[in-house]
Amino acid sequence: MIEGASLMDEILRQVFPTRRAARFGPQRSASEDAAWAESLEWQTNEYAFHSLFQSLVRRLDIGYRERGLRWDQLSTREELMAAARRAAAWYGQASTQYRREGIYGYLYRELDHVLDRRVRRAVESVRAAPRKSPRS
Repeated sequence: MIEGASLMDEILRQVFPTRRAARFGPQRSASEDAAWAESLEWQTNEYAFHSLFQSLVRRLDIGYRERGLRWDQLSTREELMAAARRAAAWYGQASTQYRREGIYGYLYRELDHVLDRRVRRAVESVRAAPRKSPRS
């Protein structure tokens, strides 16, 4: 019998089979990406916001592939973009005293949270499904 994290990994592999290997080469560090994001005019420039979003999706994709998943198995690009826009709008309106991290870190955490909820729901539905008994 599989226990603990191994059971979770096995359930995730069954629910979300990996279709391809990671295709992205070396990437910048998170601190380099955060510094780059701070230099963007993401609040007023649509292209800058889209570039920020693409960078976040690339980093999320690499992280989820390491776990045997792809972000696009969990959400559509439109859903993630809508979540990013909502989070960015809140961040843009928040007082500086509430901004404990930059926009890159904040959006990454928010989008990761969206995807993580989807993973948890899928795992819970697999666990709740009745198991078939093997024939003897």
